[in-house]
Amino acid sequence: FPSHDKVTGYWTVLDAQGNEASGVVVTVKARQASRGSAGALHNAATRTATSAANGLVQFTNMIPGWKYSVVANDEYVADFTVPADAVTSVELGSIVARLT
Repeated sequence: FPSHDKVTGYWTVLDAQGNEASGVVVTVKARQASRGSAGALHNAATRTATSAANGLVQFTNMIPGWKYSVVANDEYVADFTVPADAVTSVELGSIVARLT
């Protein structure tokens, strides 16, 4: 996959009052290639990031159309798919999780 086929996916982490939450540990892991994908063997290792003061948490080198799982503060939350038409940077779909 050429580098232009990878994107940075991000979320803004919010607390129970809807304010940006810093210090939340979020982990993603590649789960499934997009339908029709060929020629790639993706490392299934987990990648972890911590939300910044503005709540931003981001992951580079995500592949559009691929499914990932997300874990927040050591609790499995959900699977999500990076939009197939994503270019460069993409806000990932909203997810509800217990963050404390």
